[in-house]
Amino acid sequence: MRPPMLIALTLALALTAWVALQGDDSTVEPVRQGANAERRGGGSAPAKRPAKVDEDQAQRLVASVAQWQSRQPLPPLTPDTAMPWGSQRPPPPPPPEVVSVAPPPPMVPPFPHAWVGRFNDPAQRAIVSGTDSTWVVAVGDVIDGQWRIDQIQERQMKLTYLPLQQHQTVAMKAP
Repeated sequence: MRPPMLIALTLALALTAWVALQGDDSTVEPVRQGANAERRGGGSAPAKRPAKVDEDQAQRLVASVAQWQSRQPLPPLTPDTAMPWGSQRPPPPPPPEVVSVAPPPPMVPPFPHAWVGRFNDPAQRAIVSGTDSTWVVAVGDVIDGQWRIDQIQERQMKLTYLPLQQHQTVAMKAP
């Protein structure tokens, strides 16, 4: 520690010890009104007594108490009324109406394979390529257990998605 801080700390400690070791003879005693009046005036001044309350004042006091007891109670405190000096928030918006909308009917997914070619023969066969396999199909064949070949034309192939019995047209992939 710095020497001035050490000196100040030692001085404060010494003064604290000196005050603590002083006797209690300097304490102040409480003063009572009767004893105080006797000391000042030598005991000759009479002590003051409360004034009598007349009957008219007593009746007015009883009527005021009865009126106070019959008052309207205050409304309960809410977060807005507890701090009237704070900013007032607008009431919350009403909840949105719930409109029940029927889900749309299931739709046919896009054909997951590519039609890459066809044969020029009376059987109207086409070549369909998938991610794992390639098929040579004719009208009436089923691919993946879900797609039935209905018609093979020059640049289009008509299919039926069997789970929903919905039709779809697929164009031949351009080379």
